[in-house]
Parts: sequence; structure tokens; C-alpha cells
Amino acid sequence: ILTNSTKAKAQNELGTAKDQIALAANEALTDYYAGVYASNNTTGEYDDEAVVTAVINAIKAADIVDTVDLEDSTLTGANTSFKLTCNDWYVEGTVDAKGGLSWGQFKNS
Repeated sequence: ILTNSTKAKAQNELGTAKDQIALAANEALTDYYAGVYASNNTTGEYDDEAVVTAVINAIKAADIVDTVDLEDSTLTGANTSFKLTCNDWYVEGTVDAKGGLSWGQFKNS
């Protein structure tokens, strides 16, 4: 019973951190696109690398739940991943070439 309780708590904390990171990343995307369309750039063109950089910076600066650690040392550009850990559990996230996030399954270390 204790193991199931620990697992549920860790997965809940990781889920909360995922939501917090997704919110920060979406705000970065919104701010970036708003800046592109608000500028004198009438075509609305954007730079994929700049979008990815904005999302990565937002992930690294995200205010996530204290019980979760963000391992972002490999998060350096498009199609790179990062890991959220809590107790013996973790979940991996990936930033794609357009700044979108995808998540893996919860796993036990």
C-alpha cells in the first residue's frame, strides 16, 4: 500500500509540474507570435530557432512544484529532451522543431 501511495504522490507531483511547464511554454509561444504579428513584419514569418529558444528559456525559468527536479542540461535546441524527477519516478519531455512539447510515460528509475 505504501508503494502505491508513493507512486501516486510522485505521479501527481510530476503531472502538476508538466502542467506548469506546458503553461510557461505556451505563454512563451503566444508572446513570440504576438511580437511577430505586432511588428512591421506583414507576412507574419517567424524563425523556428527563435521559437524553440523562447520555449526552452521558458521551461528553464518555469516555477514548478518544489518536490520535482527539472534536469534540463540536455535541453539545448529543437528535438532535445529534458527530464522531470520526483522520488524514484520521472517523465521525459521533448521540444520539437516548432516549439511544441511532447511527453513520455511516467517511469520508475
